[in-house]
Amino acid sequence: MRSPGSGDPSISLLFVDDEPALLEIGKAFFERSAGFRVDTQETAIDALRLLEMQSYDAIVSDYQMPDMDGIALLRALRERGDRTPFIIFTGKGREEVVIEAFEAGADFYIQKGGDPKSQFAGLERRVRKAVDLHRAERATRESEEKYRTLVDRASQMLFLHDQHGALIDVNQKAIESTGYSREELLSMNVADIDPDVDKRDDKQWIWQEAPVQKEERIFETRHRRKDGSIYPAEVHATRVTIAGEPCILALATDSTSRKQYEAALRESEEKFRGIADNTADTIWIADLNFKIQYISPSVLRMKGFTVEESLAQTIEEKLTPASYAALLDRFNEEMEREAAGTADPDRTVSFETEEYCRDGRTILVENSTRLLRDEEGKPVGILGVSRDITKRKEMERALKNQLDLIDGLFESLPLGVIIMDTDGTILRMNRGVEEITGYSAEEIPTVKDWFLRIYPDPVYRDEVIATWDSDKEEGVGSRECKVTCKDGTVRDIEFHAAFLADGRDIVTISDVTERRRAEEEKERNEYRFSLLANQARAYTWEVDAEGLFTSIGPESEAITGYMPDEIVGKLHFFDLHPEENREEFRRR
Repeated sequence: MRSPGSGDPSISLLFVDDEPALLEIGKAFFERSAGFRVDTQETAIDALRLLEMQSYDAIVSDYQMPDMDGIALLRALRERGDRTPFIIFTGKGREEVVIEAFEAGADFYIQKGGDPKSQFAGLERRVRKAVDLHRAERATRESEEKYRTLVDRASQMLFLHDQHGALIDVNQKAIESTGYSREELLSMNVADIDPDVDKRDDKQWIWQEAPVQKEERIFETRHRRKDGSIYPAEVHATRVTIAGEPCILALATDSTSRKQYEAALRESEEKFRGIADNTADTIWIADLNFKIQYISPSVLRMKGFTVEESLAQTIEEKLTPASYAALLDRFNEEMEREAAGTADPDRTVSFETEEYCRDGRTILVENSTRLLRDEEGKPVGILGVSRDITKRKEMERALKNQLDLIDGLFESLPLGVIIMDTDGTILRMNRGVEEITGYSAEEIPTVKDWFLRIYPDPVYRDEVIATWDSDKEEGVGSRECKVTCKDGTVRDIEFHAAFLADGRDIVTISDVTERRRAEEEKERNEYRFSLLANQARAYTWEVDAEGLFTSIGPESEAITGYMPDEIVGKLHFFDLHPEENREEFRRR
């Protein structure tokens, strides 16, 4: 719904009457007057529809109209909360109509008749008066709402009282902090809330006999809640005049948190001193010229210098030339960022230095620093924590050497190794995988890519995936599959998998193609030999060093009359020969 602009001196008017000629005359008269804008409607029903979409500064309506009269229109508007000034302009002058109109909420009642010019001039005066009064009431109401909103949303407690201490007004924060209702507080005196009011030397300033030379006072006191509990409060009291009467406006803050903070700060400072004096790291404070202002006693353990000796040293005496030059470059870079306003004021800057010890050796030191700032946020010093990392650096170098060795071994293994993550990502593959399959790590970034490239036949691929899932569930670690390499050749690959507890998998692959071919060739040769033996009515056998049969072909039954199981492990070779020849076989 469009409403008149705030502060707009013009008046928007809706004129409702079932006489078109009168509407035309009225519209022309008002719009010739300065500041009027007039819309017309011939029925109350049409006026209600228009007022659902648009608002006006005033409404002038006839009383007697078809379908709905002017008073019914007024009641309908008031029922839906529309407080627009409403003037009944009618030819009906009966007393009961006038009374009904004012009871319904009409602002004025004007009877038609007489000279049109005088009649509309009088109507114009009534419209202006009604609009001015409505605007003044609205402004007052808005001002009161703004005042109450500001007061009740204030983060401090507000107490307004006269010079006798009687409370005149309070805000929502005061209600919440004291536990009293607004009505209870407005029936109370400041002394009911402040148990120390009679003990303070500012009582005379607050009460009516106070001297006038001071207009405000800040003091600390205590407040008593409705439940009897006490909390500390900081009060800022100011002299004000309300409706010509001198009053005191007091803004109070529950200082419990501040008191607790101050106590915690003192405790924190004591702890800091204890930590700084006993920590293994060295804590120091320097000005922007790197002159040390404070350094913890741990410097003696770290570098062999006492606190006094360290405070007397210059930065050039502390650092090797290379570290000093690097430090200056880093410091200048940080100061440029400060000047440009692009740096985080709470940032931590870390760097390493090489520093001298009393015994002449140098150590590597890790420094974590922050800028100290004044109340305006300008850098005034540096807070640093330094730690000897010489041994750590030595261990890191040793670890790197070990990792390089392991990495070399990993890459030089005579088989392929694949490490798979829980999400199917291939974390690493060694050169052996590429040598066997022809695919590089970049070409096979995931297990899915592995299956798609290595097993191009979808049917065989599904079989392999199903077997892989089953093996993983059952913990089976070995399997042999036919793999299609990048060059299109198909090779026999032996897989050995280790399923780790964290969900990752390590798989080794070996090319067993040549071994399988040799085995197949051996099987073919054995088969051929067996065919030859059968055709020659011969049989094959093996004996141990003592001549005991360890194996014998099935053809032996037709020749010897013995079943193979009657011979193997039971008879010696010479047992199958005549007795006269056995002794000779034994000698042989």
